[in-house]
Amino acid sequence: MLSGSPKPIGLFGGTFNPPHRGHLLAAREALRRCRLDRVIFVPAGDPPHKPAGALAPARDRWRMVQLAVRNLRRCSVSPVELQRRGPSFTVDTVRAMQRRFPRRELEFIVGADTVSEIPTWHRWRDLVRAVRFIVVARPGYRLKPLRGAAARFDLVHVRGLRLSSTDLRARLRRGRAVGRALAPGVHAYIRREGLYQA
Repeated sequence: MLSGSPKPIGLFGGTFNPPHRGHLLAAREALRRCRLDRVIFVPAGDPPHKPAGALAPARDRWRMVQLAVRNLRRCSVSPVELQRRGPSFTVDTVRAMQRRFPRRELEFIVGADTVSEIPTWHRWRDLVRAVRFIVVARPGYRLKPLRGAAARFDLVHVRGLRLSSTDLRARLRRGRAVGRALAPGVHAYIRREGLYQA
């Protein structure tokens, strides 16, 4: 980023199934350490790499993210993937956001466990040329470069990043407590809508 140029915008993509405090912590750290202007959460609509039935409905996940970030400064939620029919390809989302913010640099926030999957994504080489990636990881994680692509990555270590959506879904199915892992509004929404039940 050149001196005096507008700060980049972070796009935080993911299924957010459900969104938890680890996601919020990652967004705050990316804002601070990468000097972002803001973070826009982008819940996946119909991700092609997820098996059918593995996700809560897209509209519910979008609403839960809205509830999760409502008190988080400089964070918002975009329905761009919900408004597009068919599979949700990240490269198409990035192109749509580039049209919306033509004068801003975009940086795409992903979890460390996602980096190895990027070469399986649709038109992934176009994607890594279009954006810089912010990889959020637990302390001690070492980033391995992607082979065959001049990808640009910034690694952000986040202490306390130990939550897992998979574990939370399992606890919710069994009726077990989730502590402070979920924002109160998100937890209430899950109970009200009967999500992640056995």
